[in-house]
Amino acid sequence: MSSAHHPQTDGQTEAANRVVEQVLRCTLHASQDVTHWERYLPMVEFIMNSSASPSTGHTPFYLNYGFEPVMPMSLLRDVD
Repeated sequence: MSSAHHPQTDGQTEAANRVVEQVLRCTLHASQDVTHWERYLPMVEFIMNSSASPSTGHTPFYLNYGFEPVMPMSLLRDVD
């Protein structure tokens, strides 16, 4: 159990928040658009939900829906 407004009491949440922050930092550094960081949250969510977990060997998307998400690059390859 963790207290409201005290995420430091929940190590798993703290670790997940750290990963989101790192991905956002890398994305913002590459784009140089630090004033509109909230625009990148859906992309960060997609990246994290389509990345396999070492503990389960599956992506969170797969565990929720039973199939892997369609990746943007695979859509481009199918057009050829």
